[in-house]
Amino acid sequence: LIFENQRKCECDLKAWRLGKEPTYTFSLHCAYDYDMIEHFSQMWLLCIAILSHTLMADVITNPTTCPSINKLEALPGSGWDSIRNKEMGRVFDFTYTQCRTTEDRKYLIPDSIYEVAIKDSSLQTTSDYLAHYLNYTSVLASSLQINIGFNIFGLVGVQNSYDLNYLDTKRRQVVEKSRTTRVQMRNSMYAVQSMPDAKF
Repeated sequence: LIFENQRKCECDLKAWRLGKEPTYTFSLHCAYDYDMIEHFSQMWLLCIAILSHTLMADVITNPTTCPSINKLEALPGSGWDSIRNKEMGRVFDFTYTQCRTTEDRKYLIPDSIYEVAIKDSSLQTTSDYLAHYLNYTSVLASSLQINIGFNIFGLVGVQNSYDLNYLDTKRRQVVEKSRTTRVQMRNSMYAVQSMPDAKF
């Protein structure tokens, strides 16, 4: 900046990264005499404004300023192939610009997701005995899909699924003449939902 009397002032903003946190310094260099004190104070205000704007822009647009913790992986917003019981690609666009974390600060969550910590320390234990492969139900998709099938006079049944676990269970039970036992233990820690304004 050059003032009326051709005296030059420069605002120097430096940024560097030492470790994980960015570091900023700024300095003001002016060649002035005593009648420029008012301009000098204006320059300091300008430098402070530039610095604060730069800091805010870095926090908003730079995901590397988020804490270095793991991202929560079990999130809604993925496509689901209900024929194969398989998770497909993402439907929602997940961004981490707001650096939001779970309530216990253990996991980083996307901007378009909110979570509620489940404060329950009990484990859910279930067990299944599958004597026939037609009784097989998927662990992942049991709440999403109902197998469609029908019997003709109770003698001939028609049912199909492309679930890889179902096909493997069927193969083992038919070829090896075996039975299937399944035991599960679940510890639910978070209830996660997408916000209504989530972007696709």
